[in-house]
Amino acid sequence: MTTGPMNAPYAQDPSFEHEALEAFRTLLRFDTSNPPGNELAAVQWLAEALRCDGFEPEVLESAPGRGNLVVRMYGDGSKKPLLLSSHVDVVSATETAHWDAPPFAADIKDGVLYGRGTIDMKNMTAMSLATLRALKRSDVPLKRDVIMVACADEESGSDYGSRWLAQYHPEKITAEYVFNEVGAFTLHFGGKRIYPIQIAEKGICWCTITATGTPGHGSIPAPDAALPRLAEAAHKLARTRFPYHHHPVIDDFLKQIAATQQGVVAHMLPLLRVPSLAPFILSLFPDQALARTFDSYLRNTANPTMFHAGSKINVVPGSATMHVDGRVLPGQTSDDFVRELKTVIGDGFEIRVDKFYEGAVSDANDPMMALLTQVIQDHDPGSHVVANMIPGFTDSPIYMALGAKCYGFVPVKLPPDMHFASMYHGHNERIPVDGFLWGLRAFMDAVWRVVT
Repeated sequence: MTTGPMNAPYAQDPSFEHEALEAFRTLLRFDTSNPPGNELAAVQWLAEALRCDGFEPEVLESAPGRGNLVVRMYGDGSKKPLLLSSHVDVVSATETAHWDAPPFAADIKDGVLYGRGTIDMKNMTAMSLATLRALKRSDVPLKRDVIMVACADEESGSDYGSRWLAQYHPEKITAEYVFNEVGAFTLHFGGKRIYPIQIAEKGICWCTITATGTPGHGSIPAPDAALPRLAEAAHKLARTRFPYHHHPVIDDFLKQIAATQQGVVAHMLPLLRVPSLAPFILSLFPDQALARTFDSYLRNTANPTMFHAGSKINVVPGSATMHVDGRVLPGQTSDDFVRELKTVIGDGFEIRVDKFYEGAVSDANDPMMALLTQVIQDHDPGSHVVANMIPGFTDSPIYMALGAKCYGFVPVKLPPDMHFASMYHGHNERIPVDGFLWGLRAFMDAVWRVVT
């Protein structure tokens, strides 16, 4: 791997940056809300953009309207491939009254680009497209193949995206290293600029919980009615912390963050690993959104997200169901999660596990981590880089199962008042234009160092 100052082609060319930004905005204008996804049109646009630069992309449909793009730029084969992975589906943005700009218009206001997918994660799709174009136009010899994948369906578990590709076309996406989402964004903490790079992620345990009770007329309350019992269970899940579990990635993360701090903060952060102290320490965080994120690193979590019950206002339903988004630490099983779930909500409910994927971990001591750290510090001198676990899931475990080492690396520079975690699936998802272009330069530089 190459080290040293930035030498990536087109990295500071204003016309190239404009081209990359406009490609990003075009991608944002495709409504790829999942469900239903409808990623095919966006993927076909990407394929045509790549053909204009002489690439031969493939568009692979896993189902009608569900498109996945795969394109490969060949190296000399002396090193194994690098895969740049993104997904083009996004979560819905139906509550548009809470947005300062339409979520699929890609409007720029006061230097900030608004749109569903600006952070999660069409920004990386645009960066990957720009990087391949730059490498092609520079005609630089490569030591590795560079593979770009733009997947469908990540937001619903990847069954029509990377999981489908791994099952039916594994040879097209097998690589030594993968750059994927949720890493290298600015985290402002204690006056320091910190860039977490994802080396691990939680797994998912999505469950349906059903309560049954006595049906009847809506005018006569029933003490064992299904819906109130289920609502009480949901309230317990919202108010009860699951047990804390030690994990080495989080232990190291807290130590690395603490090393950037001074005084009381430096001493208190590692104490988050003490269950009796953690709630008090988290309550002292000035930013409680950040506190909730840190709390999710320490334990399995269960979030009620959907309810279904009844068909008529004057009929007490005999059953009610609740869908729970469970996230589990690497090493935890679905049985572990269900056991913790039952401890909180009690007996008398049917619990069905609908989908379970294990968490995953890559190596923090791999040379790739050192390279990515150097890239960030070259582009933002005085900043700090830490290895981290994310509370959500990505496509990375699917690539890991094929033998890849995966790192969350989508650089973006954010101001102190713009919180990364709050924009993931939230209202007003947005990215500073300057922060995106800074990230593009850092991303191109990292790829350049890895493949040349």
